[in-house]
Amino acid sequence: MFILLTSGIVYFSARKIEKSSDAQEKKRILLMTMILCFSVLIVLKYVVALPIFEKHTVLLDGAQQSVQEFVRMYLFPVGISYYTLQIVSYLLDVYWERIQAEQDYLKVLLFTCYFPQLVQGPISKYSELAPELFKQHPFEWKNLKYGVQLMLWGFFKKMVIADRIGVVVNNIFYSGVAPQGFEVVLGLFLYGFQLYGNFSGGIDVIRGASECLGIQMTENFKQPFFSKSVSEFWRRWHISLGRWMKDYVFYPFSISKAMNKAKKSLKKTIGRKNATKIVMAVANILVFALVGIWHGLGTNNLGWGLYYGLLLALGILLEDQCINWKKKLKINSSSQYWEIFSLVRTFIFVTLGWAFDCSTSASGAIKLIVNIISFKAPDFSVVNMTTVELIVWIAAIVILWYVDICHEKGRSLREELSKKNYWVQVFVWVVVIQMIACFGRIPDAGGFIYENF
Repeated sequence: MFILLTSGIVYFSARKIEKSSDAQEKKRILLMTMILCFSVLIVLKYVVALPIFEKHTVLLDGAQQSVQEFVRMYLFPVGISYYTLQIVSYLLDVYWERIQAEQDYLKVLLFTCYFPQLVQGPISKYSELAPELFKQHPFEWKNLKYGVQLMLWGFFKKMVIADRIGVVVNNIFYSGVAPQGFEVVLGLFLYGFQLYGNFSGGIDVIRGASECLGIQMTENFKQPFFSKSVSEFWRRWHISLGRWMKDYVFYPFSISKAMNKAKKSLKKTIGRKNATKIVMAVANILVFALVGIWHGLGTNNLGWGLYYGLLLALGILLEDQCINWKKKLKINSSSQYWEIFSLVRTFIFVTLGWAFDCSTSASGAIKLIVNIISFKAPDFSVVNMTTVELIVWIAAIVILWYVDICHEKGRSLREELSKKNYWVQVFVWVVVIQMIACFGRIPDAGGFIYENF
């Protein structure tokens, strides 16, 4: 119902904007439509989540339910966070005359609720996804084979790696005992791989299902743990969300009248270059704060956004100083040791950032980070795995790293494997299927982390 409502409003608004020759009328239609679209998201996802609605109940089939439970079970649309951003991007592209308004409502509806990506993204642009959706798709064996392979790889990452790691992460952070020292480090380290395996695995399943139909979708992850800076990490992680924020928040905010006025004022005292840096730094803080709030209203979500926003802002503001420091210390930025240092440094910053995901509040996240400095003896019982399970788990992570290294070097393992002997291909995929079947069944593992987000 809400998808039909949102897509219908945007469809008619986009056509009205395209036909109108009055700039003020176009802006008025745009703002009203965006307010309506985001109001549905805000009410269902944020307003209803307020504690006051937990106390209020409704009578359904003779049983009392809280308003929150009722909305989650019967009203909350699948993938509302994803399709809202996606349909708003279509409206903005029409308003900015990047694309023409679609005349067929069913095409707009298909773009809004294309079933594989509706569950957890990626967030696509109309100009990119529409041509894939609306062109003819004759059956091709290669598409089916590659699509199923990509889906299997996604299930492998989710079920064999992420779900198994999740057992240890839950033991560390959700056992009721505050972790200290080694346990915090281990938990944050493993959580990064759990989230990567779960989220990127889900996207692989979505892309694989689409590929079976002949529809190519953009990548959402590109070996993020090979990043040499935090900004590069976020260009490789959840690429579609980062690109949406850059195109529809970062750039519009940076060139807005208020920012241009601020830049002109600052330019008189600190120069044009530094004024531009400050505007970019503020824009980054805004973008990541919004991304944090997009994930939820908890202080941990806002803290997460401010943590990364401030890191990126500092990176922009201190860029020239860092270049001067490297010159004074005679550091060669292209040397192997500096690349390794950059990889490790980025990994540490990102790993510390996971504390906001593993806590229910910003203060809890800070406490976790502080608890790293502890002289408590390591408690290896949190791993809670048999020797066989541990061997399988390590082997799965090694496989994941090997595949990511190959992709980082530009190799296509699917293409390489397709050139191998038929029985070699069968052997590889039988091993993957058997690992999923034998070691991917974790009790209470749950679904994908960001499904129905």
